[in-house]
Amino acid sequence: MAFFNMLDPDQQANISSLILSKASAEHEQAYQDNVRKATSKTKIKKCAGCYIGQWQRLHQMWIDLKVPNLFVYHCLQVDYVENDPFGVEFTEC
Repeated sequence: MAFFNMLDPDQQANISSLILSKASAEHEQAYQDNVRKATSKTKIKKCAGCYIGQWQRLHQMWIDLKVPNLFVYHCLQVDYVENDPFGVEFTEC
């Protein structure tokens, strides 16, 4: 099975960029959802923090050599990370 370390640096960068752009969009959506639910300026400020979602977890597993390239390609193709039931988690930074 082929993993992250078997790709050349350009391929790693291109795929990484695709995954991280999806992670960014996912995090922004979660932030905006939390802001909409906030009922005061104080609560809105508390919405700023760290958001970790399915795409961020996929990226980390990929560079840690825990998932093969084929799985990453499949997730990008279907626009969903299979076997990730956690959704977006929020933690204050």
